[in-house]
Amino acid sequence: MPKLLPGSERTARYQTKMRLQRLGLLALYLPLPALTTITQAGWPKQLCQQTGVSYTRSRIDRLTHASGEQEVMISAGRSLGTVLALGVLVGLTPALVSHFSLSDFIEYWTAAHLFVHKQNPYSLNAMMQQQRALGWNAPDPLMVMSPPQILPLLVPLGLLRSFSLARVMWLWLSALILVLALMILSEVYGATEHEQRNVMFAAAFFFPVWLCFVLGQIAPLLLLGVAGFLWFERRGCLFMAGAALAVTTLKPHLFYLVWVTVLLWAIEKREIRMLAGAGLSSCVAIVAALTVDGLVLSQYLALVQSSYIWAYLSGLGGLLRLILRGRHHFVQFAPMLPGLGALIWYWRRHRAHWIWRDNLPFVLTLSLLTAAYGWPFDELVLLLPIVMVAVRCTSDSKTRRTAVAWLLTISLASFAAVLVQGYAASMVICATAILVYLALHETAMHHKYKSVSGYARTYIMPHFASKTTVFRLAACPVPVTRAADLSFPLGFAVRSKAR
Repeated sequence: MPKLLPGSERTARYQTKMRLQRLGLLALYLPLPALTTITQAGWPKQLCQQTGVSYTRSRIDRLTHASGEQEVMISAGRSLGTVLALGVLVGLTPALVSHFSLSDFIEYWTAAHLFVHKQNPYSLNAMMQQQRALGWNAPDPLMVMSPPQILPLLVPLGLLRSFSLARVMWLWLSALILVLALMILSEVYGATEHEQRNVMFAAAFFFPVWLCFVLGQIAPLLLLGVAGFLWFERRGCLFMAGAALAVTTLKPHLFYLVWVTVLLWAIEKREIRMLAGAGLSSCVAIVAALTVDGLVLSQYLALVQSSYIWAYLSGLGGLLRLILRGRHHFVQFAPMLPGLGALIWYWRRHRAHWIWRDNLPFVLTLSLLTAAYGWPFDELVLLLPIVMVAVRCTSDSKTRRTAVAWLLTISLASFAAVLVQGYAASMVICATAILVYLALHETAMHHKYKSVSGYARTYIMPHFASKTTVFRLAACPVPVTRAADLSFPLGFAVRSKAR
């Protein structure tokens, strides 16, 4: 007769056995997707029928039809794999960052340290001394041209002593902010889980994203501000929407048409909560900067009035200056005039049925294209229209392939322009391609809408005229611009209401 073990020892052995079983299930995690595909296709059963062997529920079937506990363990295995992958990436990041040359991140680092020590972060001489100590060899320093409300956000950098550690943390923070912004935009545009993967795929192959990461710019934060604006606006929190959009004042020249549109919308709707939220957020940030350095506003104005702002050619205005061989500095601002004219035309066309999530991508792209200053890494905010296109092209495989080819083409063209012509020319490529795509798509949808509406007026309305039928668009979840994509029975509805 076997000797009985004490209760505590039996419990310990039972727990050990369960742990071993769970580890075995975790080891099965990797082949499970392939086994699931094979089983769902019916290959084991077909193979048994062809060989004459009687088919019974095989081990593969039992594995792929896991119980509740097994599904929990599989989910835990996936989470563990994700954590291990992130751990490997975190471990490799310092080695990767060490190969980056000194770039735009150095301006935020030096400005933060000057600001924390109550020195002038907009001084050319002070910034040059700080950057020389880090190995900067260019004749001019890299200056932070953003308004003083950016300085409180840079305080954590000023508290770090290791430049390499700060660069690694900045890179990962930028990546997390970008992922968060993409998730918010995916929710705003109603993306499914499959469509969210398409959004991440599109972002991964968008050249300005990688350029922004390599240089250490703040474009992901700007995209997060735009995404937060759309997210709060969809929920009716207009004050918080304005507060989120206030992040774009860190580079206001890129979003000048967006702010003009917000002002026109506020006048049209007689709604000031959005403007109030933006104004209050900006004032709080400026007051925080003045608390540390009371002269920061005058220091910023002195930098803006200096000749430093003419030192670099960028954007469409910089391309015009390049053609004119650097003469006539104010040509830099010339594209803003046609930009304002195009916005007025677009606003008058859509003011009656303005929907921010559908109309903001066009306004943002137009603003970025005609901005006085802009660099290719700033085009990361154009992920807003790219997310919209990625979500709406999922249902049609042909349209999806066309969109992927279009995205890869403009990314490669922008990369080639950076190598050959520099930043001034490359800034124009992505914005122009996206703006043309949106304009052509809107024109096509407008023609479809007119043709369907004409059919309704000609053939359907006379038939119900005796019943005094009221025809109008169905209150479907898709916006008016998307309703034209659908066929007539799905995109429109006839609602009869007898008087």
